[in-house]
Amino acid sequence: MATILKEKRIPDEPGVYLMKDGEDKIIYIGKAKNLRKRVTSYFTKHDPEIGWKTGRLVSKIADIEFVVTDNEIEAFLLESNLIKRYRPVFNIELKDQQRYTYLKITDEPFPRLLVARRNRNGEFLGPLGRVYGPFVRGSSKFLTVGLLRKLFKIRICNRLPKSPCLQYFIKNCDAPCIANVTRGDYMANVVALQDILEGKSSIEKFASEMQTEMKRASDLGDYERAKEIRDTLYRLNNLRVKQKMEKVVKKNPDEEYVGIMKDDRKGVAHVMALRRTRGVISDRKKFDFDLVGDNSLSSFLVQYYSSVPLIPKIVYVNEDL
Repeated sequence: MATILKEKRIPDEPGVYLMKDGEDKIIYIGKAKNLRKRVTSYFTKHDPEIGWKTGRLVSKIADIEFVVTDNEIEAFLLESNLIKRYRPVFNIELKDQQRYTYLKITDEPFPRLLVARRNRNGEFLGPLGRVYGPFVRGSSKFLTVGLLRKLFKIRICNRLPKSPCLQYFIKNCDAPCIANVTRGDYMANVVALQDILEGKSSIEKFASEMQTEMKRASDLGDYERAKEIRDTLYRLNNLRVKQKMEKVVKKNPDEEYVGIMKDDRKGVAHVMALRRTRGVISDRKKFDFDLVGDNSLSSFLVQYYSSVPLIPKIVYVNEDL
């Protein structure tokens, strides 16, 4: 590696450096006010600031690329974007990111509602469809994906079977597989669900429409249909409460307290984030990341707040940034 450094012209300007392994894979991305000083520091013997995990990183470096920027701010932004794009193994990867997820309504003739999952490149997996989110785990739109399917009679089968499954008999699906429901009626439910996910309609409005339909069914003597709607309205109750709580959170400024504790012996940093809404702790998260290279509380905060749907106006930290 020292030979490679001698062969390279390392800029004295601010910028970003990309460290690669023997397979030309980017394993770490960092920024620097002076690229030459920062990069050469990795290979300085007996540097007390170089932890054992950084030593492990250095042992895997086969090549380094440099991108010069006009100033530190540009380097900061470029580093953040490149980390999101390449997700190097030695950079901070938030283990708690799955708290924020996406939902997908597929493009099939009779669409399904799925939890949309992504690969390491950020691409959504599975069948094509429209993606909604990100939603916070515990929100009305994520916690109850199964309930949303039941409320809007969205099928769960991968392929339409030739005969109705259990979901039809327990009244969770209208069985489009046997043409028990027209595509128009099925899509009306899908559109109603889309309106809620897009914020065009509220669960309260949907519940009000169902109450009207329940009364109409009762007046016509269709008591089975009225009972089915009543049961659906009962299912909606938890959703309505959660949606109201989310609106309160979005209307009121939050404060977040972020504390970090470093374990140099293990080469790990532990971070806890507490969010306070109207004087009450509304969320609590814990993270761990390796103390490698420039990984620090500041780099953690950049990644963390680029992944959350709502950033508080005030953030308190327990160390200088």
